[in-house]
Amino acid sequence: PGPVYAPAHLHAAWSQVITTYSATGAVMSVNTYKDNGQRTLVTYDHAGTQTWSQMTYTYDAQGRLDLLETQNDNGARQTIDYDQVQSENTWSQLIQFYDAQNREDYRDYRMDDGSRVFIDYDQASTAAWTSWEKDYLTTASTTPNRQVITYDDGSVVTL
Repeated sequence: PGPVYAPAHLHAAWSQVITTYSATGAVMSVNTYKDNGQRTLVTYDHAGTQTWSQMTYTYDAQGRLDLLETQNDNGARQTIDYDQVQSENTWSQLIQFYDAQNREDYRDYRMDDGSRVFIDYDQASTAAWTSWEKDYLTTASTTPNRQVITYDDGSVVTL
């Protein structure tokens, strides 16, 4: 099947949707072009050969990757948010991971100045702490220069 166009009288939020199918008729990808210039590409692992079932790429009106969301086979998901403008946030990239129960597991900030902030959450309530922040001087650093631990009782320890 060819592209599907939205009739102008419907005032749809999208102007074009292109769906790609495999030889067996399974949907491989859906590419949606929106009226505001944004584009969303959803890719499916129809063959079941990857650890993920779906990847969604969202592009801004200038064609820059804005958000990448990966839905894993086990129900967990990861999002990577890119800050194209660089003046809106102090970070250039934010990675978030959610477990199969949709509880946030961690956040990984890649900062504009080249540093990194990693926050691990005890989403399953199995540890004595609720969050553990590790700050790194560079994204390549493996040893944190500062750590902030927030415990279940609300106390905070900075190392």
